[in-house]
Amino acid sequence: MKHLNYFCNYKHIICNNLLLICLFAGLFVTNTPNSYARETVSVMPNGNISISLKNKTIKEAFLEIEKQSKFVFVYNSETVNLNQKVSVETQNEPIRTVLNKLLKETNLDYEISDRQIAVFNKNKKKETAKNGPFTVNGRITDDTTGETLIGVSVQVKGTTQGTITDIDGNYSLNVPNQNVNLVFSYIGFTKTELQAQKTLNVKLKSEAETLNEVVVVGYGTVKKNDLTGSASTIKSKDFNVGLVTAPSQLIQGRVAGVNITNNGGEPGGGATIRVRGSNSIRSGQDPLYVVDGVPLNVSDDQQPSGASIAGVGDAGKKNPLNFLNPDDIESIDVLKDASATAIY
Repeated sequence: MKHLNYFCNYKHIICNNLLLICLFAGLFVTNTPNSYARETVSVMPNGNISISLKNKTIKEAFLEIEKQSKFVFVYNSETVNLNQKVSVETQNEPIRTVLNKLLKETNLDYEISDRQIAVFNKNKKKETAKNGPFTVNGRITDDTTGETLIGVSVQVKGTTQGTITDIDGNYSLNVPNQNVNLVFSYIGFTKTELQAQKTLNVKLKSEAETLNEVVVVGYGTVKKNDLTGSASTIKSKDFNVGLVTAPSQLIQGRVAGVNITNNGGEPGGGATIRVRGSNSIRSGQDPLYVVDGVPLNVSDDQQPSGASIAGVGDAGKKNPLNFLNPDDIESIDVLKDASATAIY
């Protein structure tokens, strides 16, 4: 009978122990951390992101965002610690809001350039910005008047990447790093080249020196901004280069309204020069040549003894400027309006 009592007591103890074990197991399941909850990252049709991550490393969070979105994270694994665990919960929010919440309790910062997201330590923000892509913003104005300039060309030097200013003179351009130079060009203003930085306001200087150029006319010299007639000046630096056998070839195709056609392939052969087309019915069509202020008569009957511009046999006329060495010519001025014909 004693043995039976002992067995009952043991049975009681075993049942109590099993009950305690079940109770502890229930409490453990009830209080399990949310780290085993479902973790998701989804992208909305408008590009916003919904994310639910619990107790995940920053690197894991980045990988989840990359899988579900168009963004790519760029960072230096040697200097950026991505093993810190974070938790974030967002619903249909822009990528900047998501990253602000994700990196809020960390020492990390970021910059977004198109699809790339550069991640770096906050104390090395300036260095990262210099070595990584960023956006240049600014405004371009006239250095003299302060007025905004519309349609100014802004280009990354050495590339085809560029943009133009809007109606308010503002521009925005993505550049690969801060070591590149930007070239600002606009008609009537001096081309300017500056190193890229986040905010770059530029004042372009007017090409006033072109208005102070001296133009030679029949009655003397005048400044270009005081000239009322139609004239073109070609300097030696703008002459055609290569094999030049006559002075007329120096400006062939260089002056608006002046058509120069070689009459043949003979060295020293004549050339047909027409300024603003044919402008006479019965008189000659050739222009008047003035060399250092002295008019040059190119008619054959006015040539010195033994000299002639006529060709040999059936050959065409020779070029009347053959006596000039093209390398000795400093500039050529072409007077094209009616007032020029009245001077001489």
